[in-house]
Amino acid sequence: MTQKQIDIFKQKKIYKDASTDTNEKNLFITLSHSKNIQVYFSKSYKEYVLSFNLGAKKFIITKKKWIYFRDFIQQIDDILINQ
Repeated sequence: MTQKQIDIFKQKKIYKDASTDTNEKNLFITLSHSKNIQVYFSKSYKEYVLSFNLGAKKFIITKKKWIYFRDFIQQIDDILINQ
């Protein structure tokens, strides 16, 4: 973990990074000391992915799955907020 990510983690902020060499955009959100959410370009998938790092578990969502999943975000939000 870079020093900038550690400093941001301590401040509990969202970290956005735009690489100047490759023009890639990254997003890093800290949930706790061992849990975070990250959007980055995956070399193995050869596309941007959404990664949930939840301690011992790691979930990766590709663009195809995100397009399917995002249709349910409003429904999830309504249930969590209104209940």
